[in-house]
Amino acid sequence: MLHRRRFAAVLLFSLFGATAARAQSGVLIGTTTDAFTHEPLAGVLVTVVGADATAPKTATTDSDGNYRIADLAPGTYAVQSAKAGYHTFVRRDVQVRLNRTLRINAELLERAP
Repeated sequence: MLHRRRFAAVLLFSLFGATAARAQSGVLIGTTTDAFTHEPLAGVLVTVVGADATAPKTATTDSDGNYRIADLAPGTYAVQSAKAGYHTFVRRDVQVRLNRTLRINAELLERAP
């Protein structure tokens, strides 16, 4: 019986700890479009790199040009959107805040043939 209580307490603590860790983060969302046609761009690789050189996080835009990157620690980031045939878009000094969702949209310019 004592082992069951300890297991339940450890399980509850583990679940609370995981939830608390996720609550200590921010989210980036956005839409990527063609700068000329304003049509959404699918398959754009969006990369978020922290100023403290943490491992980058990535997402790929869906058919509507939307992306979402969650579980970002509060801090300063650079957001890069890249797709073959387009110039890369970079926004620096993006401030991610605790428990906030920030929208970073991008318009990509097509490369000259």
